[in-house]
Amino acid sequence: MSERKVIAFFPEAAYGPALNSVGIAQACEALGHKAVFLTDPGMTGVYSAYGFEEHYVNMSEPMPADEMARYWSDFINGHIPNFGKEPIDQLGNYVKEC
Repeated sequence: MSERKVIAFFPEAAYGPALNSVGIAQACEALGHKAVFLTDPGMTGVYSAYGFEEHYVNMSEPMPADEMARYWSDFINGHIPNFGKEPIDQLGNYVKEC
């Protein structure tokens, strides 16, 4: 096997990207590498629950839970038209904003 590497993951502070990243990190560890997560404090415990090291980085302005929920609801609802498009057609709008 080649040299063991430390692979840092910086997923978006949302459960979809978080759990996708966990699966990829598990595969990296199965190949003999070490995966660590740099994550927003609002995601505390998500990665450590799977046995990964977490390091906290403020990726967004702190806001109350109800305001954060409204932000993500508005974000998703504003992008629903993009989700029916082919991935390549999402690059200039949805993916670029993310």
